[in-house]
Amino acid sequence: MKNPLYIRKHLDCLIVSSGGVGTTLLIKELSKWLVCNCPDNTDGYKHMFLPPLNCPDLKVIYIYGDPVVATLSLFRRKYQTTQSLLLRKYIPDNPVLDIDMTIEEYAQKKRDILHLQDHFTNWFSRFQAHQSLFLSYETLFENLEVIQNFLQVPNDFISDFPPLRERKSKLEDTTTKTVHLLCQSYEAFIEQQKAIPKPLILEKQTHYFPFRYKIYRRTLFHYLISKIELARKFKQYLHRRKK
Repeated sequence: MKNPLYIRKHLDCLIVSSGGVGTTLLIKELSKWLVCNCPDNTDGYKHMFLPPLNCPDLKVIYIYGDPVVATLSLFRRKYQTTQSLLLRKYIPDNPVLDIDMTIEEYAQKKRDILHLQDHFTNWFSRFQAHQSLFLSYETLFENLEVIQNFLQVPNDFISDFPPLRERKSKLEDTTTKTVHLLCQSYEAFIEQQKAIPKPLILEKQTHYFPFRYKIYRRTLFHYLISKIELARKFKQYLHRRKK
């Protein structure tokens, strides 16, 4: 289990989201100019549920978007199991969504089981640990200059950026009933997004004490327990080898 609270390599910029909002594209384009997290998430940073405890001078770009479309995207690509497993690092009692679960079955639950709003709120208002640019996917292509100025990348970043393409996940491909149920599930999150200026830059908190928050303490505790368990299994393995 990778430590979910620390970044273990130098980064100029961390691009993060809860998934399904075009994060991979932005990482790939910015990686031409800066050291960014891995677009394929092999380093485990692309969907970090909590801001990292180190790298206080790191700049963050958080991409969010219509949670209904984002959920459709995750289910279309069969990522719902991966996302729910990721959340168990932070929410141990969170149910793991079966890879065969349909979007219709998920919508029937009428709640944000993927915790998309919690993910957003952790970065937006609960733990403002880094200077952060918040952009919606829907306005991403209109704000390339904002990204350029925020990160001080060359003009070629804008001129070489790929054109906007039609999204593969669309509301029209889903039944009206399912869309309605998903809208009910994400009603609070949708309203929260509407109230946010687009784009928005937030400065980091000057006094930031993460371990006063239960979720950080619990996450570190579960990480340490997993390391102890791994060490125990390795010791058993070495003992069997000696026999």
